Amino acid sequence: GKSTQVPQLLLYDEYSSGKRVACTQPRRLAATSLAKRVAKEMGVALGEEVGYQIGGDKKVNKKKKKTLVTFMTEGVLLAQQGNDKDLSDYACIVIDEAHERTIETDLLMAMLKGILRRRQDFKDYFNCGAVEIPGRNFNVDIRYTMSGETSSSVNVLAANTVAHIHKNLGPGHILVFLPGKGEIGEVCKLVRKRIEDIDVFPLYSTLIAGEQSRALDSSGPNRKCIVSTNIAETSLTIDNVVYVIDCGLSRQMIYNARLDFDRMPLSTEPAVSCSSVHAAALRVLVTGNLRVADFNWVEIPHPEAIARAAQDLQD
Repeated sequence: GKSTQVPQLLLYDEYSSGKRVACTQPRRLAATSLAKRVAKEMGVALGEEVGYQIGGDKKVNKKKKKTLVTFMTEGVLLAQQGNDKDLSDYACIVIDEAHERTIETDLLMAMLKGILRRRQDFKDYFNCGAVEIPGRNFNVDIRYTMSGETSSSVNVLAANTVAHIHKNLGPGHILVFLPGKGEIGEVCKLVRKRIEDIDVFPLYSTLIAGEQSRALDSSGPNRKCIVSTNIAETSLTIDNVVYVIDCGLSRQMIYNARLDFDRMPLSTEPAVSCSSVHAAALRVLVTGNLRVADFNWVEIPHPEAIARAAQDLQD
């Protein structure tokens, strides 16, 4: 509930300022689904007081600053900061899922530190009072299987695990995490071939919106199996999921400047560890910071890596 409730609380606190609240998300689907949920909770039409903005699509109403809470991808806010250095339209920025440490996340956190120094009206809530609400933890049974040596064997192992759960364990939907669209397609095919009375849905960022909505809809008489990339890890609520199968792998885009091509290798590392310094350097330059080495990084890249990236980009 943090992703839906915190922006609303900030809006009520900042309403008198006449400025907006932005909440960034690392994934497009999270931005759109959260905007829909918050608009519903506030009883307003999507695109009016509550909206979203992602690459190539947006639902906001800028007339008389009507949209007060905007959920957006990190790249959108970085682009806005390139045109408005101090993000003067916003009273507060929420960087959601900051622990994922993408390039965009690190750049945004560094830039916001600079804005806090330049804007006296820009609020930070890092030292605000906290209310501790007691809760309860649910018991989670974690089991490990032998890992496959290849992508193909991981797919077969995931499908076999789905079949085992469906045959031997109690009711509840199944969520499977895989690194990419290709693996998802193969596992969906294997599960459908082996099990008749189960509804199988893929879920990944480039899937059309209608198919994404079907995957998130928990209605229907049969058990559901959602086969997803890591976009379903955070900020999305899929009701009645009882079983989670995680292969522990992901794919991150890495640009090789010397060979001039992109690649997406399988990795178990967080995104920030796999990311190219070239991409980070370009992001910094786009925002008008011409001295990449002097940028206020959250974690400073090695000077040799910065120098090599700068030389490659110049070449």
